[in-house]
Amino acid sequence: FMKARILLTPLLIFFFATSLIAQIPNADFELWTDMGGWDDPDDWYTLNTLYDGDPETVRTTGDAVSGTTAVRMENAEDNNGNVVRAMLLSGNNSLSNHPGFAYNERPYALEGYCQYSPQDNNDSCYVLVYLTRYNTGTQSRDLIGSGMFGSGEDMDDYVLFSAPIDYFSSQFPDSAYIVVYAGKVNGALDGSRLLLDALSFNETTTTEATGLTNDFEINVFPNPAHGQLNIQHLPPHSTVTLALFDHTGAIKKSVANREQDFTVDLTGLAAGIYFYEVRFSNSDAVKRGKVLVQ
Repeated sequence: FMKARILLTPLLIFFFATSLIAQIPNADFELWTDMGGWDDPDDWYTLNTLYDGDPETVRTTGDAVSGTTAVRMENAEDNNGNVVRAMLLSGNNSLSNHPGFAYNERPYALEGYCQYSPQDNNDSCYVLVYLTRYNTGTQSRDLIGSGMFGSGEDMDDYVLFSAPIDYFSSQFPDSAYIVVYAGKVNGALDGSRLLLDALSFNETTTTEATGLTNDFEINVFPNPAHGQLNIQHLPPHSTVTLALFDHTGAIKKSVANREQDFTVDLTGLAAGIYFYEVRFSNSDAVKRGKVLVQ
């Protein structure tokens, strides 16, 4: 592939970058803050702060599609020989109740450009996007839609990627958040490297619910959760798995069940924000969201 940046004229780059920043804060990764030993991209949370920049798994690079900089993510070992996962989360604090940014459209996809260097045939990078809306009745956030791009392909040059968004509701969101991993979620490998630039939403609006089209509604509650999490209104005679991930992408609990309603014991989980996926056997996730465990 020819590098995409060669195809963009300076005028187009300026217009492109300006429109992207208006949609997703620091979508072109042009804005960085000196943290006193490393730099972090503005409006994004990284694990650099958690490790005081050693290792520095997220950093700036001049190998960009538009503008002058992009983000370079690479899994790296810490001083104890443990592999630290390179991840990005939109927002400045991954432990906040409301990671992400204000957004009220229903796009078909999240798009951008990436380069990827996997470490083996099972390695993959991931870009995930979640659109949510605050529910005043339950005082929690409902998942309106979500999308994912994943690839294990070795990409020497920038390639346009797309994360199509499935909608579980006909409502419009009020917020969006994006999560990026440089390598596979389980068993992160040292050296998995991802370059990312020029993120944008496809602004063509859809009002259709494209994901869960069955005549049942899956409920995951309460949120915040104290000791247990309830899953209700699942289809009969289906094996369903609920997986809970922490902010690094590590699976902290996975429970499979064939009941229409069941409860997950949260004993032993540290307090904080967790992402969850509800998945039928051999199928894509039918519900994603986040829950605050107290």
